Amino acid sequence: MPYEIGYAEIDGMPASFRLLARQIRSTGSTWVRTADVSYRTGSTGVPIGKQIAIRFSDTAVAVPSDVWFDNVEVTLAP
Repeated sequence: MPYEIGYAEIDGMPASFRLLARQIRSTGSTWVRTADVSYRTGSTGVPIGKQIAIRFSDTAVAVPSDVWFDNVEVTLAP
C-alpha cells in the first residue's frame, strides 16, 4: 500500500494533489504497525502555505484496498 504525503496545489481541490514523498508498505491481511512517510521542506518552496494532503492508496494499486486507521499522527517539526 502506498503512503503518500503532498499538498493540494489548489486549496480545497484534492484532484490537484502534488506528491512530495511516497513509501510502499506491505501490510498483508492482518493488523500491523508500519513505518511512516515523511517530508521535510526547506525554508522556501512551493509547498509552504499549501493545504497538506495525506493519502494511503492511489490509482496505481492493482487491487482496491480497505484501510482502517488507528493512532494516526501528523507532526510539525521546526
